[in-house]
Amino acid sequence: MIARLALAAIALALVAVLATRIHHHSACDAARSTIFAVTLGHEPLARQVPAISAVRANCRGTTALLSAAGALHQQGRDGQALALAQEAAGREPGNAAAWRAVEAAAAGAQAPALARAADRRLSTLDPLGRPSLNLSTGRSIR
Repeated sequence: MIARLALAAIALALVAVLATRIHHHSACDAARSTIFAVTLGHEPLARQVPAISAVRANCRGTTALLSAAGALHQQGRDGQALALAQEAAGREPGNAAAWRAVEAAAAGAQAPALARAADRRLSTLDPLGRPSLNLSTGRSIR
């Protein structure tokens, strides 16, 4: 009898944890959709600030932060994009995509020193992702 009650309690706890995760996942998706809808002009700009807060509060990892930073960069809001990209790089310092976002947003936000620092970090994280210095790459030598 005690074993059944313990099993039932564990099952209820598991249901509560999964329900919370589903709620956060849904809130994350809704916030990302709102940010992209604002970028496309389908939603008013006033909905974007709460959506960014929801991304920060509900989304796990850095993918959503980087997506939001990219959307803000596309809108020309490079200061806000830079803040999100730096947050992502702080959460995952080994993430080359985060440093690419920092570099792009910093360049757009007129922060050349920060863009150069991000470029240096990126060159250590992803040395093969840098453009070739060989200007004849892909050209025929005939």
